[in-house]
Amino acid sequence: MATRGIPRTGGGDVIVKQLENDVGTERVQIVRRDDGRYSYRRVWRYEGEWGKPRPDAGIYDDAVTAETEAMVRIEWLGSRRQ
Repeated sequence: MATRGIPRTGGGDVIVKQLENDVGTERVQIVRRDDGRYSYRRVWRYEGEWGKPRPDAGIYDDAVTAETEAMVRIEWLGSRRQ
């Protein structure tokens, strides 16, 4: 499978979706891991620079489940479900 243009997070993980809060200070990355499973990670902006992604938050069988879990657990993201 070609991955040209698909962002990578290091270690071979691929970002399949990235969501950003309305004020531009936090992102949630839905990633496909090296092992073929999915997770979500949080990234914060400090003084205009994006920090390193936090560790995986859960391991899921598919991207939809990873995103749904993120929406349940992260308040600003969950408010977008309406």
